Amino acid sequence: MLVATPASLIRRARHHRKMLGGAMRQIGPIVNAARVALEENFPEQLVNTHKVARYIESALLNMGLKTVFPVQTSMLFVDLASAGLESEWLVEEAQKEGIRLAEGGRVVLHYQIDDDAVASLLKVFRTVLQKKADGELVAVASAKYKGACGSSLAVRSGKKPGA
Repeated sequence: MLVATPASLIRRARHHRKMLGGAMRQIGPIVNAARVALEENFPEQLVNTHKVARYIESALLNMGLKTVFPVQTSMLFVDLASAGLESEWLVEEAQKEGIRLAEGGRVVLHYQIDDDAVASLLKVFRTVLQKKADGELVAVASAKYKGACGSSLAVRSGKKPGA
């Protein structure tokens, strides 16, 4: 194809082509990863992960917690501030259960999450809520732990939910 246009438009066209991956070479590994994701993970496993996320949301709501947004994917945004919870409390309690959480109220589920990891996550929230009610937890003055975003759930692989 031949493009006859001012040099400035050609520069912009090249820039956009590169932004969209038009300058990539040897993209077989990237294409194969995308194929595996679409053929093996997307149809069934991703849908199941979304169901697990909705189950966790329901369990958290039953505990009296709120989510910032309704769960539609594998991500939950727990409103820690409305419950008077500190992110640091969840992080520390999660470590005891073998779950890695970052600061904030965002929980991201991996498609390989198992029933044990879900139970452990819910146990973490129940334990922190109970410790708060018993007055065992003291608020952290640092603003770095406040907010509703930033945590991820690193799950243990193994038995699939519902298996």
